[in-house]
Amino acid sequence: MEAHRDSSPGRRFNFDLSRRRSIRASATGPPHKPESLSPREAAALPLAAITAWEALVDRAQVRAGQQVLVHGGAGGVGQIAIQIARARGAEVFATGSARSLATIARLGATPIDYTTTPVTDYVAEHTGGEGFDVVFDTVGGATLDLSFTAVRTYTGHVVSALGWGTHSLAPLSFRGASYSGVFTPLPMLTGRGREHHGEILREVADLVDAGALKPLLDPRRFTLATVADAHAAVESGAATGKVVIDVEECIRRVIRALCQRRAGRWSTVAQAARRWRPGGGDGRRVVLVRSAEPA
Repeated sequence: MEAHRDSSPGRRFNFDLSRRRSIRASATGPPHKPESLSPREAAALPLAAITAWEALVDRAQVRAGQQVLVHGGAGGVGQIAIQIARARGAEVFATGSARSLATIARLGATPIDYTTTPVTDYVAEHTGGEGFDVVFDTVGGATLDLSFTAVRTYTGHVVSALGWGTHSLAPLSFRGASYSGVFTPLPMLTGRGREHHGEILREVADLVDAGALKPLLDPRRFTLATVADAHAAVESGAATGKVVIDVEECIRRVIRALCQRRAGRWSTVAQAARRWRPGGGDGRRVVLVRSAEPA
C-alpha cells in the first residue's frame, strides 16, 4: 500500500517521480511526478517500480528475446515488472489466480493460472521444457521453490523480492542456474545506493512518458479512517491493482489543530501551511502542503 495526498499543480507530495527536465535525482529531496500520471498513480509507482527494476534490470539484466516469468503478475510489483520486461523487449508470462488472468493479459503478458496448471506443464508448453530465462518471484514461500524448477538450465536467473524462509537450492543447482535477492529498503536503511534509486526513477519516468508503463490502482478509495479495510483487502488478495491510502483529510486536521493551538493567530489552513512549510516559519517539518483553501 502507498500513502497519497491530493496535489494540485505546483504542490509537492511524497512518493512522486522525477521530471528529468527540471530536477536531478538526489539523496535527499523527493523528485517530481510525470505530468501524465495522477497524484494517486504517482504515489503507487516508486516503491514497486524500484523493486521491479532492481530485480529485472540490475540483477537479471533482462533483454530482448528472452522469456520472462513473473509470479504474481497482477500484484503491485508484478504488474510493473510485466511492463518493464516488455519495454525491454522480452516475451513475458505471468502467473495468477483465475480472477487476475484478464488483468495480466491486459498488461501484455501471457497469463498462467497457477491454481490449475502445474509448473512442469507450463514450462513444457511455453518453453519446450527448457525453462524461462528469468523468473521473478514476487510471492515468496512455495512459489520461490517452484521458481527454481521453472528456470532455464545453465543461463537461467531467478530473482525474488520475498526470499525469506527455508528453501532447497538443489533444483536450482541441478540446472546450473543462478539466484539473486532484492531488498529495496536497503539504501534507505544504510544510506548507500540512494542516488541509484533516483536514477531508476528517471528511467521509469521515461517509460511513463513514452506510454510504456502505467500503474493499475484498486478502484476503491481508502483513508486513514478505513486503513484497516485496506489492509484486509491486501491480505485477502481481494485487491485489484495497487492499494492507495488518501491522507489529505488527515493533513487538514493537523493544520486545523495547529491553528487552534496558536490561539487564533492563523485563521485559515493556508496561513498555517505557509507558516509551517518545510524550512520556513519556525523550522518545524510538520506540514508538507500549501493550500489556498480555507479551513
